[in-house]
Amino acid sequence: SWDHAMTAAEGTASSVTTPLPQVDEEGRAYRDGAPRKRRRRYGLVLCGTCLCILIGIGLILWGIYVMRPREFGFLWSGPAPPSPSPSPSAESSPPPQNESSSVSPVGPPDGTTPDGGPSSEVPPSPPPAPCWSTGFEGVDNLLNPVACWRPSDGGPGGGDGSLPDLPTDPPPIEIPDLPELPDVPNITDLPELPNLPNITDLPELPDLPVINLPEVPTLPNITDLPELPDLPDLPNITDLPDLPDIPDPFPLPELPSIPEIPFLPPGLPTGVPIPQNLTSIAEWEALFQEWINSLRQDRPGSFLEGLEHEPFGPCVLEDGGSVEARAAHLLEAILESSPSGEYVDGVVTLWSDVVRVEMGVDRPERLSLAAFVDGVNALDARHKEVVDALPVLSRAMLIYPSEAFMSDELRANLTRGALGFSFWLDEFAETSPEATALLEEGDLEHVRYWGEVESLALHAAQHLMGHALRFETFTLSGRSGAEQAALGAQRVLAWIDRRLSPSLGLSSWGDDESIVSIVTNLANLVDVSPSTAVRKHAEMALDVILAELSAHSFRGVLPLNRGARTAGLGGFHQLSNTLWLLTGLGSCVLGDAAASSLAVALLRSSYHVAGVIGTAFERLHTGDVKDIDHGVAKVLSRHSVDASAEGAEEGHLRFGLEASVNDCIYWMSNGAQGTPEASECPHIVADVYGYAHGPLRRFRWLEPIAGIKVPTAPPLGSIEEILEQRGVQAPSAPSAALVTMLGDAPRRRLRAVSALRAAKEEEEATIVREVPLTVLAGASRLIAPLSRSGDRGAAHQYTYRTKHVMLSSLPDYKAGTLLVEHRQPWCAMLNPEDAAVVFTNQPPRSRESSTPFDWWARHAAMPRVAQHQNMLIAIYNPPVEASAFLPLMEKGLPPSITHAFFDKGAFDEYDVVVGRDGVTTWHCGRKGEAYVALYSYKPASFEEAGPFAGKELVAEDLRNVWIAQVEDSSTVRDYGQFKDYIRKGWVTVDILPPGPDRDGGLPWCLWQNKCIKGFPDNIDYWHLVKCVQWVPFVNPKPPCDRTLNTLGFLGCFLGCDLPDWRLCLIYCAVRSIDWSLPSVTFGEVKVEYVPWKRQALEFGWHEPFRVGRRYNAVRRELTRQRFERLETPFSNVPFGPDHETFELRVDRQTLYLDFNRSVKVVTN
Repeated sequence: SWDHAMTAAEGTASSVTTPLPQVDEEGRAYRDGAPRKRRRRYGLVLCGTCLCILIGIGLILWGIYVMRPREFGFLWSGPAPPSPSPSPSAESSPPPQNESSSVSPVGPPDGTTPDGGPSSEVPPSPPPAPCWSTGFEGVDNLLNPVACWRPSDGGPGGGDGSLPDLPTDPPPIEIPDLPELPDVPNITDLPELPNLPNITDLPELPDLPVINLPEVPTLPNITDLPELPDLPDLPNITDLPDLPDIPDPFPLPELPSIPEIPFLPPGLPTGVPIPQNLTSIAEWEALFQEWINSLRQDRPGSFLEGLEHEPFGPCVLEDGGSVEARAAHLLEAILESSPSGEYVDGVVTLWSDVVRVEMGVDRPERLSLAAFVDGVNALDARHKEVVDALPVLSRAMLIYPSEAFMSDELRANLTRGALGFSFWLDEFAETSPEATALLEEGDLEHVRYWGEVESLALHAAQHLMGHALRFETFTLSGRSGAEQAALGAQRVLAWIDRRLSPSLGLSSWGDDESIVSIVTNLANLVDVSPSTAVRKHAEMALDVILAELSAHSFRGVLPLNRGARTAGLGGFHQLSNTLWLLTGLGSCVLGDAAASSLAVALLRSSYHVAGVIGTAFERLHTGDVKDIDHGVAKVLSRHSVDASAEGAEEGHLRFGLEASVNDCIYWMSNGAQGTPEASECPHIVADVYGYAHGPLRRFRWLEPIAGIKVPTAPPLGSIEEILEQRGVQAPSAPSAALVTMLGDAPRRRLRAVSALRAAKEEEEATIVREVPLTVLAGASRLIAPLSRSGDRGAAHQYTYRTKHVMLSSLPDYKAGTLLVEHRQPWCAMLNPEDAAVVFTNQPPRSRESSTPFDWWARHAAMPRVAQHQNMLIAIYNPPVEASAFLPLMEKGLPPSITHAFFDKGAFDEYDVVVGRDGVTTWHCGRKGEAYVALYSYKPASFEEAGPFAGKELVAEDLRNVWIAQVEDSSTVRDYGQFKDYIRKGWVTVDILPPGPDRDGGLPWCLWQNKCIKGFPDNIDYWHLVKCVQWVPFVNPKPPCDRTLNTLGFLGCFLGCDLPDWRLCLIYCAVRSIDWSLPSVTFGEVKVEYVPWKRQALEFGWHEPFRVGRRYNAVRRELTRQRFERLETPFSNVPFGPDHETFELRVDRQTLYLDFNRSVKVVTN
């Protein structure tokens, strides 16, 4: 009623006007009708609460009513009620016969006498129950029955309310007599025990007889002996006559020779074939020691030997303004130089003679033929130093055979050397007596045929020399020259396709000598190769290398380049000659191989450098980059892949025992044969080509482990045979016609031929998959920090550059790996010509036993580096294995330091800036308009004596954190403002206690979680299974499940085809179980750098790299440290073998390369 009325009223009001929303005390909005509804709701709740309280009170009172007053005495206010007195007849009456008699009084229940008559006495009735007294009259009337008594009304005992008199003497209770217990016999009546005999009454033992030893006679005194007479002098033995031969009176028959027991490695199961050329343990140990020695870096020399700066100075030739003009000036300078070959810095090369011949010099007296003759003799003698001379020798055979300097003797020696040379691993087989004699000559076994640089030089020489001698037969391979040329062309194309198309990049990118050799061979192929396909692809590969070199170079130097003779201490290195020809900045040593070969190719118009490459470099060098603020540019690139499952997937490669020969050649070219993923590769390659001769001899110690015999590599068939077997129509003309056909064929045809040959090789070669090789891979995991040192791996390069300064690094590259060389983790360059460069290092050898290269370019353990624009953090935290492996490999403990190259004399200004916390110390320097600041967590001080006094900052301890920041006049006002920014920055470093860096495998996990109980007698196998096997709902979280692949083990064991089940068990256990040991670092390291007016950096040894707001760590985001093949302001090239196009675009200038279709487009 009332609610309906209110609702109707509210509806009428709302139809007219809409009330404004109101806000209650909790901040919620409501309208006018809401408070009324809320009040009604509160009222209903209050009524319900009161009703519940009343119901509870009623239940309590009802419970009190039904209970007896005695049990609730607290409600009784009067005296206790009387109890009925027992009747006298009840004492003598018999016990009740039924249940009712225990309640009723004595006598019949109907009031009659026992004989059935009526009784004149009324039986006493029980007293009434007492009344309840609660103090409330209404409640008392409800609770008390009618028949109850109150003290005020007089009780049943009298009107005064007193109780009836109780009997004073209660009736006695009779206790029945207990039966008597029987008498217990007396203990004293027990019989006495017999007396024991006395021990003293035993008979005495008889006396033992005394043994009287005879007395020892007294020895006479030595002094009492008579003196011996003097012996006469004996004649000289040489003067005695010769004795006649006495015949043997008892001649023994000659014993038959016992064959020597072949060597069987301990634990090797029977049934495995034993190598025939290893017959003793000593020989096998010698082979293994030879391999260990090959791993050691024996570098003779002392610390004071070698150059403190790079060997080359700045170029003094005229620039000319273009690549062609600089090439012309370089060639003219070489032509006008002394024919003795002694040039600006005393460098003597073969290419100076090549330049003179190309410039028209035809008289031998104007040539320096000494180096050329030495190269021919090295080729004929199969010497290892011939690899560097192969481009010139093959060029001379192909285009200079009729020149005046080529005498008949020189030409004959060159031809004989080429026909007897081994161009690849398949040419070390003993196919004939003549081949066997050749294999015994020379030292080509020391050449790394599978190396990235060596393989290109050998393939190019096979292609060019084969074409020059196309009608001859090569001794070791048995192939004709035309077949050699075609096979060499195929191998060159495969090499380019895998590395520079642009594909995976170069694993030797950080080595200047390697890049010089690669550029030399590619330029030579572009200039003189008879194959159109080879020339085209070599030209495009050369474009990719030059574009990348110009993008990463700074004033004629690559910041992270380290070669065998390059310590990076300022000045120009060997590759600076090529950079001068390309960019006009660097050095120009006369006779340099790469610069001379490029200049000759430009002279002969065989090659043209795309103009867009020079334009892109000018934009980066001058800071004229429109899409980047303040002229700052980033250049990101990537080279090669890691020897891991992820790297194999990225490069479309296989690893382990599943790898093919070509896959293994690539892994070995990266130096990954010591890693667990590629440790089987030397055996896989040697199983095809053999251990007996050649460079694979260094892996002969694998032969008894693998349990194989020395195979003889079958000679590879000719291209015509392969095409014929596959049903491909081949020309019937001579081999030269086939070479022409292959040279002019599109790339897909060459790929088809490559696939056919690879299929033929796989059919003829069966890879032996033995158990010991898998065990070897497991052992390699135990020493992973050392075994991965030779693997160059994937190198992601981050380069920040402006007009005046460059900061470049390899982020997160092989952190903690021991003994890495040819890789510089980071470097800041202000002016490399004047040694204004800054970088850090951790030397592996002591100062007294190091060369400058050891001291600055080799690393005891690689740091973990992260870079964001102009700021960089480098954490040095070597693993514990460094203390065990480095003394073994380096023959001594490494110094417990990290150090930085910071030449104070090379800077215009040098200052030490202390942070606002009063502790943080920065070393700051200015060179022109470029500024750099370097921080060390451990106190660092300059060396005061020695060759690097005032140039070397040394910080004690192996664990340290270095931070670098660079600026220039385009990002800050001046040097003073830069120092002020550095002072206001904040650095926090936490070096935590030691902890695990990598968990161990199954044995370590079982021991750590105490999974083996009752060893060795009562092993709890159920507890052991619970530690390793995952079972849904029953055992959902076993601690060691990650270390054992149970399904993989069962599948391997059931599908194993080895002859013995024990071999299968070992083989599958090694493949399916993680046997590695845990790796322990010296502890976690965490760094936070909050610079002034820059983004903050957060980094750690196990933590990702984060960049974000200065005082809000939550808003910091992960920053990628993995890049594509090449990322610049003018190009973006993806990484991987699936991407075979390269594009560089600056304004309207374009360079487009399509390796798949052999297309090159250049627009100016």
